[in-house]
Amino acid sequence: MLQFLEGQPDLSIKLEASDAASPDALKRIIEGITLPIAGCMLLAMVLDDRDFFSHDEESFASSFVPKLGAFRAIEEVLDLKRIDFLIVFSSISTFGNAGQTNYASANTAIDGQVRKYNNAFSIVTPVITDSFSVMDGNIKVTHFEHFIPWGYSA
Repeated sequence: MLQFLEGQPDLSIKLEASDAASPDALKRIIEGITLPIAGCMLLAMVLDDRDFFSHDEESFASSFVPKLGAFRAIEEVLDLKRIDFLIVFSSISTFGNAGQTNYASANTAIDGQVRKYNNAFSIVTPVITDSFSVMDGNIKVTHFEHFIPWGYSA
């Protein structure tokens, strides 16, 4: 997908690594952009998979910071009503996956925040069947098996 987008003559894409939840970090990135910003895609995530009862407050909250923190930073730095689009990448885990209660909750929370904007939407991304989170070596991780029919290969 990235190769396709980079090949578009009327599109400029900039990929930057930063603290997604930091408005200051986002401002620094935006200051380096010379063209008008037409849209934004939010793909930030942290996984801290464990049984629900094994979570403490900090581990449960760990998945919320990159989702809601990044969304709030974007809201603070960009005028979301003036850009063409905001796409938030959610996860199929919102439909239920062992060990991902915190991640599913964070995705549900970000889905709710997106509703405030007519030019924004959340897309539920399917599992990538040959990714690190679905495969452990060449062995399928069993708690992802129910997602494999909906998934795709990278």
